[in-house]
Amino acid sequence: MRIELETWRSRQSVTASKPRQTKAKKHHYIPRSFQERFSGPDLNLWFYDKRERAFGVRRKPIARLFRGWELYTVVGLDGARDRTTETRLSVIEGRASPILDRVITEAREGRASLFSEAERLALSTFFIAQFRRSPDLHNTVAGRRRVDDAVAEVIAEWEAAGHIAPSSQRSAVENERLGRKIRGNLLAENAAAPMETASPVMMQRGFTTGVIRLPQRSFVLGSTQFARLLSPQRRQDLGDPGSELWLPIASDVALCSHGLPGRGRLLEIDRDQDVRKVNGAIVSASTVFASPNRELVEALSRRMGEYQPPEGEIAVPPSAFNQERT
Repeated sequence: MRIELETWRSRQSVTASKPRQTKAKKHHYIPRSFQERFSGPDLNLWFYDKRERAFGVRRKPIARLFRGWELYTVVGLDGARDRTTETRLSVIEGRASPILDRVITEAREGRASLFSEAERLALSTFFIAQFRRSPDLHNTVAGRRRVDDAVAEVIAEWEAAGHIAPSSQRSAVENERLGRKIRGNLLAENAAAPMETASPVMMQRGFTTGVIRLPQRSFVLGSTQFARLLSPQRRQDLGDPGSELWLPIASDVALCSHGLPGRGRLLEIDRDQDVRKVNGAIVSASTVFASPNRELVEALSRRMGEYQPPEGEIAVPPSAFNQERT
């Protein structure tokens, strides 16, 4: 994932001419429409937040889950707000939503989903956008390093231009504020950045639908929505068709980017260990995870300390999904 630093710089000249907007709002990084496929008619979910362990498992309406202040708003140096990214994300969600609804219906009916080229592009773009827009991704060690490098570079440029006096107390305050602004803008810009470089990689991969056929088993919804599973060559990058990128799209249905493009495939998930593998990868990488099933959230929160991905990667060993079933 490349941080679009030059795009951020160009935004400053654009937003500087816009009038200041004071109204702030919270953005969902998992769309409410997506959460509804997990929550059921009461529109509530049980959740666990690793940052607030003392509070244990709690329940909230989806309107108040998986969101943050102005996540996708680019804030100019004069305070002007540009919400272009939020609009772009809404378009991406709107194109993918009816396709996801069809996949869920067909999977529950035991049918494999077939996709046109336009539908495959819409799904690929949705996968990329959901991956990029997660605050968890930007809080990883690699993400923090990229952001810190960008912050240091911009601050150095400002100091060289005489805008910040490093020796003054005001300088430290300005540096801190500028750093927060740059971090927020990098997340906002990157979430719906042009997909031309990423989509072709996803378009070279196929889609498999997995549906759970076990009673009282379900997928968890995490702030990191994806389970990244290693290929037989122990790679997790999308350049290896054997690697798997699982996205649960309902409590019993998941869509997986895997293999080469071709005919649709439906995988009946009838082993408890396969459900646990996907849930374990999601929970390990997520700050917050949720489900309409309180017992599932409680069980996953207890097992959380036992699960450790190999070598700190967001991945698990090669899964049974890699084995062709007849």
